[in-house]
Amino acid sequence: MRVPRPKDAILYFDGLPSRLRPVERPTVVQLQDGAGTMLRTAYLRPGEPMIAYQTAPRTRTALAITAGVSAAIFGALFGSSFGVRSAYFRTDSSDGATLDRLRTTTNALAATGIAFGAVALGTGVGAAAVGPR
Repeated sequence: MRVPRPKDAILYFDGLPSRLRPVERPTVVQLQDGAGTMLRTAYLRPGEPMIAYQTAPRTRTALAITAGVSAAIFGALFGSSFGVRSAYFRTDSSDGATLDRLRTTTNALAATGIAFGAVALGTGVGAAAVGPR
């Protein structure tokens, strides 16, 4: 079973640096800091909880949150652009200033929405590529 990456430390299972905890047999787990000092050593039987340690922030989580928020913003902006576009087509064509303002607003909302859509797509692909942890 893969365990979370420790922050500024290295995990050892049975003397080997790894994040893969044996689950079907007992194991010795050690946590070593960056200077080489062993911070913690424990003997774990199958089913026992992992030792407590500070984990590194998960890149995948941050990417997934960014993708979700960006997708929501994309939907709101792009949807708003269609509302303004409808107002553009309902406006009297003799009112040039209003038409220009509505056209500019529609284009700005759509372009900004597409930019957020690209961010959502890129970070979503990045989250999938990074893997579980």
